Amino acid sequence: MTAVSHHRSGLPPARAGLRRPAPEPALRAALPMLRASVLLAAVCVPLLHGCGTEFVFDEDERVVEAKKRISSPLPFKAGLSPLRITFDPGRENLAAKRRFSSTPNLAALHADLLDCIRRTGILKSAEAISQDSADKPDGPLEAAWEKELDFLIEIDFGRWDATYKGVNFWFIPNLILWFQFWIPAEFVPDEEYAVEIDAAVTVRSVHTGKVVLRKNVSVSYQESFSNLGRGWQFLGMFRSPDSLDAGNWEKISESLAAGAIHELKVAVASMLAADLPRECASPSFGDSMRKRMALVMGVSNYLHHRFPKAIFARDDAESFGRFLTAETGAGIPGRNVKLLLGESATHSNFRNVFNDFILRRAGPDDEVYVFFAGLGALSAEPSGTGDAQTGRRRLLPSDAVPDAIADTSISIDDLLRSLRSCKARSVLFIDASFLPAGGNRSFQIAGSGESGQTPGPEEAEGRITILMAADAGQDCGFMEARRHGLFSYFLVQGLEGKADANDDGVITLAETFKYAKKNTEIQAFVEDGRQQIPVLSGMPAADVVIARKGRK
Repeated sequence: MTAVSHHRSGLPPARAGLRRPAPEPALRAALPMLRASVLLAAVCVPLLHGCGTEFVFDEDERVVEAKKRISSPLPFKAGLSPLRITFDPGRENLAAKRRFSSTPNLAALHADLLDCIRRTGILKSAEAISQDSADKPDGPLEAAWEKELDFLIEIDFGRWDATYKGVNFWFIPNLILWFQFWIPAEFVPDEEYAVEIDAAVTVRSVHTGKVVLRKNVSVSYQESFSNLGRGWQFLGMFRSPDSLDAGNWEKISESLAAGAIHELKVAVASMLAADLPRECASPSFGDSMRKRMALVMGVSNYLHHRFPKAIFARDDAESFGRFLTAETGAGIPGRNVKLLLGESATHSNFRNVFNDFILRRAGPDDEVYVFFAGLGALSAEPSGTGDAQTGRRRLLPSDAVPDAIADTSISIDDLLRSLRSCKARSVLFIDASFLPAGGNRSFQIAGSGESGQTPGPEEAEGRITILMAADAGQDCGFMEARRHGLFSYFLVQGLEGKADANDDGVITLAETFKYAKKNTEIQAFVEDGRQQIPVLSGMPAADVVIARKGRK
């Protein structure tokens, strides 16, 4: 009766109470518009995401702050070495999970970084080092030396990865959107990816090859991607990133490249602006930038038939040159040492190298070594001609002419004047003698009857030290068994470590001369009862450190 009565009274059946109330007319009218708006937002948001992004390097506040630390550019010129990749992308990707290693466009990146360094105003100037130099050992340093630069900036990339960082806050709404509409959900950027870069930045002295600054720089640039934005895959929002192939990862890398490179430029510029001035002010900086340069000349066989052979003189020069450039010797970069041997040891070659290489490059903080092994001569001065003009003591190059000694030889007095003019700390090694009657390493000039005089301290004024193989009136001997001149042989032996009497690992010029002098005197007497006493003159030699034992 209750049910019937309920029905008759006009009440609906009980299950009718579960029905959704009919929407109001206004709400019904708004639903299509709301759905269209959601669909439009789902399409437009990803399309607008990242569009029009530009990276203006000059306006980056981090670089502006870094530049404020620089009151004026550092007074040095730098070259940017060809960029290097120190990892193998293929090998890295074999074991990669949720990341992908790739190689940037090194040529374009090199231009970008060079432009960045120039515009920050850190250095006096900056220029590119050619890619061709990268194929040779020390090629970039050689190229920078030829350009007369001070620093070489090297950037080595140890990592360049696109990585998956997870999902963002759009992911949950996008799940709902996917179940409701599917296709619009493919446009929503709900996945986060980044390009992460690790680079080692090294600033090296071109003069010495020593490291002035070395620092690791790491940057990361992140953006959001949709299923379509990173390369569509079926059910991509559920299966990524494990389902991504190389094409997907390459698309991600290319899309993030501009932002990642911008972050890299900012990081490199900021680091250089902050750290390089500090390193340039450090106590060790002077040693890193002090150039050591050498001109080594050795002549045994002369082109003109009237000159005798200077026995083993070329061997002496070669031995001295090897010591200068050996890592276990003086450790001077090969580009800083010029060898003129045999027929190439001409008068014009000596002048060109001495003027264009030594005098033009050497400064007050640098060290210069000049080594000569060959014939010496005493020139007969015409009446009224001063020694300051032509000089009496002369070194004979391979193309010297006996009847034109003044024009085809090297005046020691002129050499000393030139060395004084460059103000560098200079050491002159001479394994030759100057005897009017001639000798093993001396040529007799007709009409020259004067006694040879060893250059004294007053003639070597300035920051110059002279080591002569023999005193005035003495000839230079040699050892047939060793195939070297006496003085040069013991000189190199001492420099290589035997002169280190106090065993402190430091080989000074004073120690070396003491060792060479003692042994030369003894051996000359033992060989043929002859006297040969090497002579040291000029600036004190104790402050010149030529080598360190066990140098690596």
